[in-house]
Amino acid sequence: MRMKTIVLALAAAILISFIPLLYSNVLLHQQATEKAYIIVMADTSFARVKSEVPFTLEIYLHVRVEGSGEARICSLYFQDMKLPVKVYISAPAGMEGWLTLTGISETVEPIPITLISRPVLPDMLTIVIQYCDGSTYTVKLPVEK
Repeated sequence: MRMKTIVLALAAAILISFIPLLYSNVLLHQQATEKAYIIVMADTSFARVKSEVPFTLEIYLHVRVEGSGEARICSLYFQDMKLPVKVYISAPAGMEGWLTLTGISETVEPIPITLISRPVLPDMLTIVIQYCDGSTYTVKLPVEK
């Protein structure tokens, strides 16, 4: 009986010694899965249509990259027009500027979309930003008329 108690106590001590190792693996996994993400600054972001032919929809997205690592965007989907735009944008955390088709610019620069005819747009344009990992971020922008 006494030997059984000693063996159980020893087994418990061995298991308890692995807890810090398991906990550190959980922390490492958590750090590895944290990522950067885009924040759109609504007070300075907007959309407008240039009235010259060809019509151009200009999207001005003032963004900041938060989190850690890099934010990777693979597409923009203009929900109101059912228009997908393939892009590849990679931006490090801490970066701020204007989202373009190729990255983030420090100067005010739109995402231009050439249209065949003048679109009828709602007061708020819905844009879905899709990250390369499949997650999405939906933004509503005011449309200047």
